[in-house]
Amino acid sequence: MSGNCLMFSWKKSVPGREKIGAAHFNEFIGYLTQLQKNGDVEAFEPILLTPNGEGPLGFFLIRGSGEKLAQLTATPEWQAHVMRATMHLESPRLVQGYCGNAVMNRMELWTSLIPD
Repeated sequence: MSGNCLMFSWKKSVPGREKIGAAHFNEFIGYLTQLQKNGDVEAFEPILLTPNGEGPLGFFLIRGSGEKLAQLTATPEWQAHVMRATMHLESPRLVQGYCGNAVMNRMELWTSLIPD
């Protein structure tokens, strides 16, 4: 599995837009499922978190090659999902990251750059 990932997170639903958010959540899972079947993403996982003050209450972790994830975020369909999310979620964020074996590679690079 590739060592690249995207994390799409949010704080909470905008009050009064919870039903819109729930419907979009299910649509987004269908969209990601189709992307996985097509080989555009390797895997994805929705995560819901317990209330924690100011932090996120949920996120999607989406795994794939760096190239395919970059192509994905440039598509009109992806951009429409993100734009829709801004209409019913507080503080939606998209962050690129590293997972799996790539974590150790990044840590090796990081530690090699620490000055003596």
